Amino acid sequence: MITDQARLADLLGRIRRFVAEVAIPNEEEVERQDRVGEPIIAELRRLGSFGWSI
Repeated sequence: MITDQARLADLLGRIRRFVAEVAIPNEEEVERQDRVGEPIIAELRRLGSFGWSI
């Protein structure tokens, strides 16, 4: 869990940018192909989101 407010704000900003710049523009393509393409997965990997635990 992130307790440092600056780190949390940075993480949330990166997630917001990903959603605005990658997820939303590719939404129809993901739905049409019924899968998330490698470029999107690569960007999520670059952001470090595969190490998250909820």
